[in-house]
Amino acid sequence: MLNNYEHVCCAQFRKPTDGLDRAAIRTGVAEILPFVRLCDHLNVKGRVKVSVVVQPDGLVSSVTPMEAPTRELATCVATAMESARFVPTLRGGSFSYPFLF
Repeated sequence: MLNNYEHVCCAQFRKPTDGLDRAAIRTGVAEILPFVRLCDHLNVKGRVKVSVVVQPDGLVSSVTPMEAPTRELATCVATAMESARFVPTLRGGSFSYPFLF
């Protein structure tokens, strides 16, 4: 088990994982969830499902709304999702994620 100093120190030497796993997706989405919740101002209820493509460096390369009650809500959620940052991986990855309003 590494102490905090060793954890921070050695992070730069860790190999990136092969692709995005569920934990990495949850962590990345959790960080932008407050920005997604700002879309509540549109007063639209429903589900917005987006398809996300992440580059190996952890940056989001594209977000495509797949399902949404309105275009405005889909655009708001997609814009927030574009700012997400994920852990670097060897291949990047893609996933779909639902948000409920």
